[in-house]
Amino acid sequence: MTWKAKLYLFVIYLVGLSIAFYAFSKLDKNILLIVILWVIIATPFEIKPIQVSTDWHYTLSFAIHLSLLIIYGSWIAITVAAFVTSIADLLGKKGPVKLIFNVSQFSITLYLTGTVYNLFKNRDIPFLLPDDLLAFICASLIYVVINTLLVAVIVALTSNRSVFYLLKRDARMVVMFFLSLVPISMLMVILYKEHHPLTMLLIIPPLAFTHTSFRNYASLKIETRKTLEILADFVDCRDRYTAEHSKRVAQYANLISEEMNLSDSDKELIELAGRVHDLGKITISDSILLKSGKLTGEEKKIVQSHPEVAYKILRPLQMYKRGSIIIRDHHERCDGKGYPRGLKDKSIHIGAKIIAVADAYDAMTSDRPYRKAMTKEEAIAELEANSGTQFDPGVVKAFINILKKRD
Repeated sequence: MTWKAKLYLFVIYLVGLSIAFYAFSKLDKNILLIVILWVIIATPFEIKPIQVSTDWHYTLSFAIHLSLLIIYGSWIAITVAAFVTSIADLLGKKGPVKLIFNVSQFSITLYLTGTVYNLFKNRDIPFLLPDDLLAFICASLIYVVINTLLVAVIVALTSNRSVFYLLKRDARMVVMFFLSLVPISMLMVILYKEHHPLTMLLIIPPLAFTHTSFRNYASLKIETRKTLEILADFVDCRDRYTAEHSKRVAQYANLISEEMNLSDSDKELIELAGRVHDLGKITISDSILLKSGKLTGEEKKIVQSHPEVAYKILRPLQMYKRGSIIIRDHHERCDGKGYPRGLKDKSIHIGAKIIAVADAYDAMTSDRPYRKAMTKEEAIAELEANSGTQFDPGVVKAFINILKKRD
């Protein structure tokens, strides 16, 4: 962990825990049963988070936190959030660093949300619509912005990615998620204020349904990626000489993208494409794919069809839509003699050029049925010899720089 990440955590811990402990001190014993009740209600939703991406997840805490803040005030909302988060993180064995961070960031988020709510709230009357609609909307926005930003910063600092990229990457999912919860939160407040407090429990079934729906949606996206990567690994494992090939190509591609100072968005796109770049070979029979002798003209055409096959498989999938173009073109050459479309230099996506170099290097430095693996020096010489014709010179230079740094 970098010193910036450690400093950021220290500040969040210091501010967040100070707010949390102050909230505990303000807790009235007469309302202890209410706190326990809401801890019991909220904990199941916190235990099963919705995985938005590999490093980001959300829970339905937002709806409950906002409702409690409006009904009981910031201190009770912060207290419930602290206990629920602690229980969930302990059960999930997330470790003390994540537990303390989550408690701290929720405390900061709720404190600022409560401050904004009180700033716009008509203090002469209890919560009432439409008088307090502006206060409710502003509080909701502040919660979403602060909560998302606090988490995005620590993810960015620990993964060497920009905050802006992380926010942009998952913006659509985050907006959909929170917009669906705002009406539920408001309805909980209305039921409490205008009816018996226990009528709030009627919201639990639709809240659970919302949680399940979003969890299934997010899970489908992640599982789709995992399934395709398993298929790509299956292709690699058909030949003992190419085992782990796609993983290495993806790693090399990521290093080259980093060396060339590409954007976080492009780096992730290229790595994603590299991971499944040979997926189209799944349609090629072993008799051709594993043939040790020279391929016939017809067999060569079948092998050269694999980028187009992968493109057709991946193109309909939203997460691979842009990456499928890179995969289709990763055997194109700068001189126009590649396949499947015979593209020339500037017509080839930079991602395809990067994967072409990474793919070729890994192939050259791996044993094959018809030859022994080249040494690193021999492979570098081959890349340099074909720079400007088969490979992009800038990509070759960047990759050679990476290999020399490893010496």
